[in-house]
Amino acid sequence: GEAFLLARHDQAGGTHYYILKKGGDLPTELVQERRQVVQDGNVRSETLLPVFRGTLTAQFADCPAVLLRVSKTEYKESALVAVVEQYNACRQPGQPVATHTRPTEANLEVLLGGQISQTTYNDNQNSDHLSGALAPEIGVALRVGRRTAKQKVSLRLELHYVRQVATGTFERQTALPGLGQFLTTTYEARFKAAYLRLPVLVRYTLPGTKLRPFIEAGASLNYATQLDPQVRKVSDSKGAGPTDWYTLFSDNISIRDSFRHYEIGFLAGVGAQFAGIAGHPVAVLARVERSDGFMTVVSYSTPVVRGSLLLSFDLAKAKAK
Repeated sequence: GEAFLLARHDQAGGTHYYILKKGGDLPTELVQERRQVVQDGNVRSETLLPVFRGTLTAQFADCPAVLLRVSKTEYKESALVAVVEQYNACRQPGQPVATHTRPTEANLEVLLGGQISQTTYNDNQNSDHLSGALAPEIGVALRVGRRTAKQKVSLRLELHYVRQVATGTFERQTALPGLGQFLTTTYEARFKAAYLRLPVLVRYTLPGTKLRPFIEAGASLNYATQLDPQVRKVSDSKGAGPTDWYTLFSDNISIRDSFRHYEIGFLAGVGAQFAGIAGHPVAVLARVERSDGFMTVVSYSTPVVRGSLLLSFDLAKAKAK
């Protein structure tokens, strides 16, 4: 066509648009200025000045039919592309429109942080909560999307490793035969596990310059490389002392054999991305996940809620285009 719209994205996340006429030497930047209205020494409001419309009017003066649209054009990529396409159609009717889209890219990130968890142990008598202390969490993420400051939606494929130790105490009652009485036993639980987690998320990132908030949601397939749920009797109402640790349901093979090494979770998170270090984007994010745990059989289940606070570091530098 007779005119080209160019875009450049700086390392701070800002987007700059330029117009270049065929045969021209240098592109002209399209600018939208922000001006603050100050009254009595205080900032009352902020006004946007569409300077770019004057630039487009001057560039497209040879097509009066386009100028009406220029006067209403917004400072966003889709609107600028549309007005340039209309100008090219005016200058060269019937010519195909050439639109150069940004290729989809896959970028690798490293994630570091910590996780806390809570395992709920449900059986046919009660529900008890076992708390997991703060544990290190590490991971890598593959982000698939267009690497631009205006890119809003991206797909994330991640791999995490975290160890989880849930501990707590609970009581259970057992009927004593023929006496009409109950034996109350106090147990201590220690559920040890180590998981490889495979989250798949969709992230929606808001546009911004220095700071870009985002929200995300998805599902995770988790595999336990270590699974060791142990309990021990601490005491009972007849005065018995503590026992050694033993595997949960070691006296019930059918339930013990139902323990599974995989679980499915659903997670959501919020965070923000900023320019980071030496041009590498950095993000801080918080996530919550709920999974079905390592056991769901008859009246027994062990759902898990996890909370993570993570810092991600993009191994590729932000590109200025």
